[in-house]
Amino acid sequence: MDNHREIATFTQERMRVSVVDYERQVLIIWRGVFDALNPNQTLGEFLWKQQEGLRNRDVLVDFSKMEFLNSTTLAVMLRFVKELDAIILKLTLKFNTAESWQMVSFRCMKAISRTLKNTEVLTI
Repeated sequence: MDNHREIATFTQERMRVSVVDYERQVLIIWRGVFDALNPNQTLGEFLWKQQEGLRNRDVLVDFSKMEFLNSTTLAVMLRFVKELDAIILKLTLKFNTAESWQMVSFRCMKAISRTLKNTEVLTI
C-alpha cells in the first residue's frame, strides 16, 4: 500500500472533507451532510486553498460517502471541479448511484464532464 498523509481537513457541523496525499494520487473524500446556507464562504474557501497543492497531480474526489448535498453546495462543487480540471493531470469523480439523490449529482457532473478535458465521472 502507498504511503499517505492527510494534508488538510475541513469540518463544519455534519460535513467533512479530507485531503489525503498518496504517492501517486491525491484523494479528496467528502463525508456527511452538506447543507450549509452559504458554503462558498467556508467550504469554497477551503477548496480554493487546496488547488495549488493539487496542480499537475492525479486527483480522485470521492463523493460516495456523502449523505446529503444541497443545491448551494452543489454549485461550490461544480466550480471546484471546473477549476481543478484546468490545473491537474487527471481528475476522477466517484459517486454512489445506489443512493437515488446522488444520481442527480452524478448526472449533472457526467454532463459537465463532457466539456472538461481531464475529468471522468464514475460510480461505485
